[in-house]
Amino acid sequence: MIARFSSMIPDSTAAPRRTFLLLAATMLTGAACEQGSSDVPDVPEASNVLLLTVDTLRADHLTPYGYERGTSPALDSLASGAVVFESAQASSSWTLPALASVMTGHYTSTHGCWKRRSRLSPAFETLTEVLRDGGYDTACVVSHIFLARNYGLQQGFVHFDTAFDRAEAHEDTHVSSPRVTREGVAWIENKAGGEDRAPWFLWLHYFDPHFKYVVHEGQEPSFGTDGVEDLYDNEILFTDRHIGRVLDALERTGLAPRTVVVFFADHGEEFDDHGGKYHGHTLHEELTRIPLIIRAPGVSAGRVAHPVRTVDIMPTVLELVGLEVPEGLAGASLVPSLSGEVQDLPALAELRLFGTAHHYDSLVAGEWKLIVGREEGRAALYQLSRDPNEQSDVAAAFPERVNELRERMRAMIGEAEDASHAYAPVADLDLSGSEAHQLKALGYTDGDDESGDGAPQGD
Repeated sequence: MIARFSSMIPDSTAAPRRTFLLLAATMLTGAACEQGSSDVPDVPEASNVLLLTVDTLRADHLTPYGYERGTSPALDSLASGAVVFESAQASSSWTLPALASVMTGHYTSTHGCWKRRSRLSPAFETLTEVLRDGGYDTACVVSHIFLARNYGLQQGFVHFDTAFDRAEAHEDTHVSSPRVTREGVAWIENKAGGEDRAPWFLWLHYFDPHFKYVVHEGQEPSFGTDGVEDLYDNEILFTDRHIGRVLDALERTGLAPRTVVVFFADHGEEFDDHGGKYHGHTLHEELTRIPLIIRAPGVSAGRVAHPVRTVDIMPTVLELVGLEVPEGLAGASLVPSLSGEVQDLPALAELRLFGTAHHYDSLVAGEWKLIVGREEGRAALYQLSRDPNEQSDVAAAFPERVNELRERMRAMIGEAEDASHAYAPVADLDLSGSEAHQLKALGYTDGDDESGDGAPQGD
């Protein structure tokens, strides 16, 4: 067992139920690209699951997404044998609501994690809890205060990294990539060499591309240090190298053939793309379009062009490993997309910065994206197929499209709000002085102190 993990007894050790996935492999048409070979996916029973997440990572700064700088050779290698989703959309543009949506399969209007003081209600059944109750050994190594136990996203983990439970004494602001990888590799090696043959779920969350960007000890800056994006790209490469060590450990121990690997980011980052910096204050593509790469045994490599959502990750993982998907989730399984089917998955994102005028909703449907300011009611429309960087608002030219997407957005938000009534809310956190200090050090401003605005603000 890894020394820095604490343990708790799982509620259930029921054996996982196996679902045979008979997926007809076809060629992607319309909005999708070529999927690859026609192999029928046959994911082994009780496959392991490795969830790799990177904080604040833009898709367009990675080589699998066409970036000209070699920031991500390890992820490029992963992508070569996986399905790359070219238009994956986050549910928000800062960490807590974005990852709460991943772990619950619900939008923010349902789980209610709007603020830096928000805590996920234990009434929600998380991805981790479903896996644990299906017989999985579950562990995580976290690198962000929002993943500390008091925020609720560690529900269901039998083994959890305790760095942020000790934060008040040490005043750590984050855990860097080397330690995340060290703990992750130790877990994989322990599982490969031990007698316990139960399937496992391991979540490794990397933080280094989050502001403030630094040059790490012993690191030679490959992209210079002249500008903020140079430093950002160096952080991506630094993180990629450590992710590569985890993927190498999977191969070296022989566990790769029966491990589902899911890689994604919680949200992106802005560098004056729309007049701001960092994240958490708009819902433009540089913040909501995130990388998503899935490698699963029996699934052919390829690329998917149509929009998908991070709320789809939970049902996708559960179907791939043969566990029942809970009813009522906002997300849908992406298993059809993995086999080449084009799915109609409108992607909702929500943002409420209490104490500010930054209240936005956005919807991506096909080639179109609508962003609506809740306070002023103004709508901006972008045709992403022609304008992927959202430089030309065409709302005035397509009023019927605006009305159509606005109605679709309202319906999705209404459904999400209605779904929230099934879950008992919990009180907001009373943050300690140390926790508030950590958040401030990470760029999370106080905003309206009563509301606990949680998003980093640009200069």
